[in-house]
Amino acid sequence: MATLLLVGMLNIGFLLYFTARRILSQSSFHTIICMGSKLFSILMIIIFHYGIAQVYNYYLFCFEQKFSFPAHVKQYALDRGLVLAGNKTAESSPWCSNYLPLSYSYVQSHYWDVGFMNYYELKQLPNFLLALPAIYLVLSNAYKYIHDNWDFCAGLGLFRVQKKQLKSMRNYDRVAFAFVAHALFLTLFSVLFVHVQVTTRMLASSSPLLYWFAAEYFTGDKAFIRRQVIRKLSKQVRDGTEPCTHVENYVELSDILDFRQMNWKQKAILVYFAGYATVGTILFSNFLPWT
Repeated sequence: MATLLLVGMLNIGFLLYFTARRILSQSSFHTIICMGSKLFSILMIIIFHYGIAQVYNYYLFCFEQKFSFPAHVKQYALDRGLVLAGNKTAESSPWCSNYLPLSYSYVQSHYWDVGFMNYYELKQLPNFLLALPAIYLVLSNAYKYIHDNWDFCAGLGLFRVQKKQLKSMRNYDRVAFAFVAHALFLTLFSVLFVHVQVTTRMLASSSPLLYWFAAEYFTGDKAFIRRQVIRKLSKQVRDGTEPCTHVENYVELSDILDFRQMNWKQKAILVYFAGYATVGTILFSNFLPWT
């Protein structure tokens, strides 16, 4: 099903982007041709399977056919105004006459009311609040990444930048552009077009960036790490468990997750992720509204 979704199709962008980076870094014409041919073959395989799925849906719902369905399935579809395969009429499947008859686009707009700002209603305020932490994490940190690496981002990370800026960038920053652009697009698309409460689920399952940005508040805070190292060194020296000269300057996970030593942002992130997983599991498994 992922190949039918925008989320799945967007992943083609990673193939295109990183192949483009490799091609631009090559000077051998033969290598460029080989890489381009390989990329073209992969894209054709992806597009072929996407096309096959669309053709199959068109065959099922855009022709009158005889399919046998159990009585309870027919009643379920009748009660909810759903269209069963083979029961094509002019009113039931108007998407069949579109220039590009894409079934999933019709399902989104007709059954789910997906559209530009269609979800902006006062009654949906709780769902916006539910998605707000994930939206804030992505948007605020994406802005910081673009602001700190503007020249690099302006060239889409494909072209050389000044050595001074390149030296100031971490290895993570140099490869993260595609992931930042991907997560930023998903976030803005979710906020403006789809049911906003799926934003968290979409980002959590489609991009590592939500977790990277959250972890950055802990591992990227040098002052926090320094405090933890000093505290660990002091404790080891005080306890006499290990000579100071043999103590390694590293922090274990248990040190990072010491709730008492965290600032308010770190505490908020930890409570949010732990609470979301716990409360979400309880509500979702009991068929209560949560996503």
